Amino acid sequence: PNKTHEKSIVGGVTLNHLSWASILGVPTGLLALQGDDKSGKLIRKTMKNMNVSTEFVQVSKKFTTGESFVFVQEDGERSIVMATGATSLMNEKIARHYFEKTIMNDCQMLTTEISQVPLSGVLAVLQTAKAAGITTVLDLDVSPSVAINEAQLGTIDELIECVRTADILKPAKHAAKEMLPYLASEIMVDNMVELTKVMREACGSKLIAITCGEDSSILATENHLVEVPAVRVSRVVDATGAGDAFLGGLVSGLYYNGLPSDETNLRKLGQLGNIVGGACCEVLGALPTEESRIKLDKELEELLGAKIAISRTENNDDTAERLQGFKESVKLDVECATTISGSLETAAVESFIDILENCSGRVLVSGIGKSGILAQRMSASLASTGTPSHFIHGAEWTHGDLGKYMSLTFCREVEARSNMAAAKFRAPSNYDLKMLFIV
Repeated sequence: PNKTHEKSIVGGVTLNHLSWASILGVPTGLLALQGDDKSGKLIRKTMKNMNVSTEFVQVSKKFTTGESFVFVQEDGERSIVMATGATSLMNEKIARHYFEKTIMNDCQMLTTEISQVPLSGVLAVLQTAKAAGITTVLDLDVSPSVAINEAQLGTIDELIECVRTADILKPAKHAAKEMLPYLASEIMVDNMVELTKVMREACGSKLIAITCGEDSSILATENHLVEVPAVRVSRVVDATGAGDAFLGGLVSGLYYNGLPSDETNLRKLGQLGNIVGGACCEVLGALPTEESRIKLDKELEELLGAKIAISRTENNDDTAERLQGFKESVKLDVECATTISGSLETAAVESFIDILENCSGRVLVSGIGKSGILAQRMSASLASTGTPSHFIHGAEWTHGDLGKYMSLTFCREVEARSNMAAAKFRAPSNYDLKMLFIV
């Protein structure tokens, strides 16, 4: 009932598991449509920090980057409200247009999800990878009813084809329970172990891994099935993305060792996923931190009996991005100076310069506020080019300083809206002193 913490955090079903796989040393990249907006720039910067390639992200001012509101309870459970943005545009046509060549030429393993992407787009990338002999992984992140009804991602037939096309299937427990009747309506199961067996057979999956929250995860291949107890977590901060992190661990295990051929390695694969999923629960958000890296470094060495190449999360140099901003600023300055130059009256400018050049004493430059800042710069420029000059703040003219400069030339810089300039400088005119105004 009470808000205790609020923060903008980068994440997403696919980016989450790619980031955890990346921290385990797997080369990863994201296929996505993103806007050239604040959220998109933040995501791409975070991807670079996580060593997830942005090379294949399609960025356009026509796109709006997807955003979500995540409400986290005291026990770490959460509710999510999604605004999918350009992700909802990734249908079959868009997916093939932007990503078909990339998948065929640059991909070793393809992972995708049932959560936000239209089912026709999910099916298109799965089929493209399948045709190229690439291992495919599907995360069934939401229940069929949510995917078809609330999210309106596509039809139930498209969903069935998606889960039957993927080589490796990673459903959440609630999604698996609801999905099974669509795959094998004639079979009744009493427990999650039986459900896992039947679902793998109905889909023809090489591997199925079902996450069950605090309960054991269940993994099955054609010849083996294991239940892997969840790891103990010292303190659940946020359960958001735990299933995604599990998949990141699963992907890394498959990347290094391939599909398990025996029960021992199948169990180790499940333990790897559980350890990574547990590490995710101890951080706010769904992406790994430096603390996550340290924790995984120790626990995975104990599990595997050898060190795994865990990458550091880095604050990559964003010099190019900052340099682009500087270039744009300079460009705007040039355009502004060109506009001003084109509006100047040549005769007035020449007269202004002549008076300054022929000044026999000092040029006093004055102003208030923004005009005062410009006046200081003008005074410095005059002095540096051989014209004696110094700056006097506009308020100082009321303190009697005027009498000290009876034989000098005055240059007064004022804001265009100032109607008080002439009244304030009536005194110098009594001494036949020249006043120059920039308005």
